[in-house]
Amino acid sequence: DSLNKIKQTNIPFTQNLNLHIATPGDFDNQAAAVPKDFKEHRRLFSESCTNKESAGKDSIKDFLNFFMPGELIKNGYTFPLEFEEISLQEERGHLAVVHIDGNGFGMLFQKCASLEMARQLSITVDELSKKTIHQLIHNHIICKNDKNEICNIKFKDAFGYPLKNKKLPFRPIIISGDDITFVCDGKLGIYLAEKCIDIFTSDENIRKIKEINPDAKITACAGVAIVKRKFPFIKAYVLAEELCKAAKKMAKEQPSVCSAIEYHIANTGFAGTWDSIQQSYYQQGKTNLHLGPYLFTNDNSQKTIHKLKSAAKYYSKEWSKNKLATLKRVSWDTEKEQEIFLNESELQNPKHVLHNRKQYTQLETEYDSIELIDFYPNSLL
Repeated sequence: DSLNKIKQTNIPFTQNLNLHIATPGDFDNQAAAVPKDFKEHRRLFSESCTNKESAGKDSIKDFLNFFMPGELIKNGYTFPLEFEEISLQEERGHLAVVHIDGNGFGMLFQKCASLEMARQLSITVDELSKKTIHQLIHNHIICKNDKNEICNIKFKDAFGYPLKNKKLPFRPIIISGDDITFVCDGKLGIYLAEKCIDIFTSDENIRKIKEINPDAKITACAGVAIVKRKFPFIKAYVLAEELCKAAKKMAKEQPSVCSAIEYHIANTGFAGTWDSIQQSYYQQGKTNLHLGPYLFTNDNSQKTIHKLKSAAKYYSKEWSKNKLATLKRVSWDTEKEQEIFLNESELQNPKHVLHNRKQYTQLETEYDSIELIDFYPNSLL
């Protein structure tokens, strides 16, 4: 009865008349009521805009309390409000839009024997997703010094860029069930996506799900779209979803379903689907220079995240930046031209050999590892 009463209640929409003699506000063109400082400028706010701003502050507070570990809130840490504040680099920075989706959770819910079991599973998965974000922030974004004080050493060691006004280069967007979406500094995108999957699929979390469904297996896939700071967010988000779908497709083709990650680093604009982007960015004749998606397995395949990181670590230590840039460019040349370059490089410096030259004669596995060097904390490879 009370619900029907609320539905039938008519709440009239009222606002001040916008008369020509009244100065309009700077945001909604309604009659200005209060002058306020906004982004280093004096702005005119209407009454409705003032109320929205007040409600927005309460919403941000609730958002922080929900996602940010309490210890960090006490120390003054917060999430940035603007995407441009997320990047640690001022001018040439990148943003990473990360979309993570669990594998097979729909089937888990279908196998629930009762409504109560389905509710318990839903609550547990929600709690695990929230806990995953808390652990990701605490263990992989912020670290503590010898005095157990929260500091930003992890970022300083990784990139040399300190945090700006204690604003994390990270902001959750969607945390709902087995879906996790966040935006972070471009150089942290692949690293945080990898760690997020590791936390979400940890033995502790698997045990909690198995308490509800003993046959459950927890794996997840991630799509990481790394774009320029001012690139349209919606396009990056759609691409991240497509990349995640590509990773899920690859994971399902394995003998046993596993976790996987797919990514794209866009230094320029792009258009079209992920398939068309692959054709224009990575296709060289019959060879695709991008080997993703990469799997979270321990086999000998080159398509594992472990092998990708291992190759990137090797090149970052053994090859100079100039030689790596040339090696990346030569990846687009013919196999004969690649062989000439590799022989010359090896004569000039015996260390300049391919990470996996015994298995591959063509540079079809090097492009990704060289590209990863600039978009993964080298100290954490």
